[in-house]
Amino acid sequence: MAVEQQITISFRYGLKDLSALRQLSAKLNQLLKDSALGEVDGHEVAVDLSHGFLYLYGPSAEAMFKGIKELLLQVPFMKGATVKLKFKDGSDDYPEFEVELD
Repeated sequence: MAVEQQITISFRYGLKDLSALRQLSAKLNQLLKDSALGEVDGHEVAVDLSHGFLYLYGPSAEAMFKGIKELLLQVPFMKGATVKLKFKDGSDDYPEFEVELD
């Protein structure tokens, strides 16, 4: 069984409903699937819609990030988001890397 790596995106949201997040999630999922890079596993958003998390899985966190970075940079609520790449390798101790979107 292949080990799936993970990306967790922590972002400030602050919009009145989840439509923009749902649109982004659908675009990301389509991009990842079309490129065979992975998939969006879902999101969590605070009850007051102030902030949230997106979860993505695939065989390479680095390849996923390279594939989605330009799309993320086009979305206003992703400005300042923290993207955490988790390089799982089957062990309990695996490297992680964080980058902030400007």
